[in-house]
Amino acid sequence: MNPYSTQVHSSIELVETKPRRMRTLSALAEHYRNLDPDTAITEHFLRQQILAGKIPVTYAGNKRLIDIDDSDYFLSSASTTTVTETKNRQVRRID
Repeated sequence: MNPYSTQVHSSIELVETKPRRMRTLSALAEHYRNLDPDTAITEHFLRQQILAGKIPVTYAGNKRLIDIDDSDYFLSSASTTTVTETKNRQVRRID
């Protein structure tokens, strides 16, 4: 009997996964510029979101690799804020 032979158990199910579309920060910004030439998504914005931990990265040495799908998910689920006007905006006296 070969100790290195593999056996497939009936409880193990193989699942196919699609390959991750990993890009560097500059390539990711270029990806968004290609989708929309007038986009407001810049390398600086993406870098700030990565440093804040909002977009996950994978390090390959010193290179940060970002999955396009993770970035798209973050951008599509990011909360939007609305600006409301405040009435009676007067300076109050502080005693």
